[in-house]
Amino acid sequence: MVRIYAVSSGFYNAINRVSAKYFSVNPPARTFVPVASWPMEFDIEIECVAVT
Repeated sequence: MVRIYAVSSGFYNAINRVSAKYFSVNPPARTFVPVASWPMEFDIEIECVAVT
């Protein structure tokens, strides 16, 4: 499962392109969460949970 937090919903299409590149077969469940702002110095945070 992948949860993506982004400061702008405008990142959605770019994130889809990158996701399709790395997860072309059996992509994980994914949630995109736009956030208004946060005090960190980055625009995107990605949280992943994997089972092997």
